[in-house]
Amino acid sequence: MIEFDKILCKSESHLERHGRKMDRKVKVLGMIALSVLMLAGCGGSKIPDVISETSLAVGSDGEITYYLVEDFDKEYYDISELTEMAMDDAATFCEKYDSEVQKAVMAVKKVEFVADNPEKVILTYEYENYKVFEAHTDGVLFFGPVS
Repeated sequence: MIEFDKILCKSESHLERHGRKMDRKVKVLGMIALSVLMLAGCGGSKIPDVISETSLAVGSDGEITYYLVEDFDKEYYDISELTEMAMDDAATFCEKYDSEVQKAVMAVKKVEFVADNPEKVILTYEYENYKVFEAHTDGVLFFGPVS
């Protein structure tokens, strides 16, 4: 009976050591996973701080942000008139698109000068999805490799 107790004690000791090793491994793996998540940051589209050329950003839900960069180098150009024109164009498009296909969700987010370049302006449009973008721009949005 004494020998059986000694074997039982050895078994418990071995299990305790094994458990401590597993606890250590779990803690280390947890810390690594947390570090990776912190370094990766949140998803979402990455927009540069300064936009100097026409660009697109596609959001995680398929929404499109279109940064249209245009020359704005004439003295008679007025940014408030350009903003009003862009808003009117968006409203006209939405009315036409609503009646033809479905409710269009697009808007002019803002109109502003390119940073450090008052001779260029950015019109920022937001579209619910690529179909609305394609309808408004009369183009095709292609994403993928070109062969």
